[in-house]
Amino acid sequence: MAYGTLRVENLKTHQIKRCEQHNLRLYPEGKMPENINPEKTPYNHDWIAGDKPTFKDAINARLEGVPVRKNSVIAIEFVMGASEDFYKGNYEATGYL
Repeated sequence: MAYGTLRVENLKTHQIKRCEQHNLRLYPEGKMPENINPEKTPYNHDWIAGDKPTFKDAINARLEGVPVRKNSVIAIEFVMGASEDFYKGNYEATGYL
């Protein structure tokens, strides 16, 4: 049986760099967490940066002219995943969304 997961996390300014480091696998040599399989990284998709070089630059461009408090939530991260059965079966993703 196939199943899906969705994780949602509010991100404040000081968490953006850590989020980017983790999502883009930008760890220094030998510091990659054991639960990350670098061979599967090409399957990841992010829709935040666009043409900007970093997540922070993309967020700042979107918030230009908006007053932001020091402890404000400036982004919400959504992580979606599915079980291996989903990819092996004949499931239509649109039927589940």
